[in-house]
Amino acid sequence: MAMIEVYKATSAYGSSCHFGVESTARAWAGTNGTVERIEVRDPPVLTVVQKPDELTRLRGEAAVMRELLRNCLAVISIVEPLTTDEADALADLNQKIERAIGDAKGTLL
Repeated sequence: MAMIEVYKATSAYGSSCHFGVESTARAWAGTNGTVERIEVRDPPVLTVVQKPDELTRLRGEAAVMRELLRNCLAVISIVEPLTTDEADALADLNQKIERAIGDAKGTLL
């Protein structure tokens, strides 16, 4: 028969939580809380499933955003402005998109 020990910590406000380490339970309970040792017989077998790496996901999303911004630049480059105001607006938009591509690349390297 398998057995493990856990520690039930109860805060002064009545909240409780279980810990595998007594010192952690005592720290959580605080000076006015309590800690009791509990024996669990035949604990269930649990498996741990690793969550996908968040940074990897964010890098993938940033790569997609950069590609979309590059596609916008490609479209803008074929637009022929009819006035100098349109030319200035397109040049400004082009700079902003290039800056956004650089920001997305530098943020998640």
